[in-house]
Amino acid sequence: MKSLSRLARFVVVALLLSLAPEARAQCAQEALAGLGPVSPFGFPSYYVDQGGQGLEMCFNIDDPLCGAIGPLPNPGAPL
Repeated sequence: MKSLSRLARFVVVALLLSLAPEARAQCAQEALAGLGPVSPFGFPSYYVDQGGQGLEMCFNIDDPLCGAIGPLPNPGAPL
C-alpha cells in the first residue's frame, strides 16, 4: 500500500513538472498600427492594432463598464 502511494505521488509530480514549461508569458506577435498623442501622464491617449481596433482609457464615471476610477496621484507627494 505504501509503494502505491509513493508511485501515485511520483506520477502527480512528474505530470506537474511536465506541464510547467507551458506556463510562461506569451509575447504579442503583432505590432501596433498606431497610437494617439502622449497624455500628460506619459502614456498614449489611445492605441490602434493591425485590425483597426482602437483602445482608449475609459474616464466616464457614469458608464458601468468602466472600472473604478480612483483619485489621481499627487506628483509632489513623497514616495
